[in-house]
Amino acid sequence: MVVYFEHLDPVLLPLLFARSTLGIRSGRDVPEKLAPSPDSWLVPTSGGSRQTPQADDWDAHWLTRLDELATQRHPGEVVAAPDLHEALRKDRLLRRPRWRDVHGDSFDAAAYERWLAAIDEATDLTVGPAISRALIDAWHAGLFAVTILPIATPFASRVSPSCLVVSAATWRDVPSMHFALALDAATG
Repeated sequence: MVVYFEHLDPVLLPLLFARSTLGIRSGRDVPEKLAPSPDSWLVPTSGGSRQTPQADDWDAHWLTRLDELATQRHPGEVVAAPDLHEALRKDRLLRRPRWRDVHGDSFDAAAYERWLAAIDEATDLTVGPAISRALIDAWHAGLFAVTILPIATPFASRVSPSCLVVSAATWRDVPSMHFALALDAATG
């Protein structure tokens, strides 16, 4: 049994950091309170104040990454016969510009790196015996990857049968994690 755990997602974390520090009000139902809390604001630019990116732009980047996670293949995953349409769709997804490609200088990069270090230090990826059985059951149902986000309140989304996205608060709470692992991709 192999399940991959990721707590420093290179696409979702810049989105969460930008939303928090730039005051972007997203239409997505992703909790806004982050832990640890980012400690920077917009970087002043020489040409005056920078325009804050729009919520619909943030939402589009967020949904693109969730779609990538939902279709991502993991080592050991059984793959059906190749589907040309699926391969082309993935190729288009991989070519989409990331948040930092489009808005790279919209936030303080040094503060972002400090925040990443704090997340790395604060996140324990150890799977305790209290969730081992539920994790095994989820693996049997197709789970290959769990992405843990530095969100301070409960949050879980089964973006596909193979991928679960949870908040750090959910990850640390056994009953919440049991619930998250039992989520169906169609309802999660």
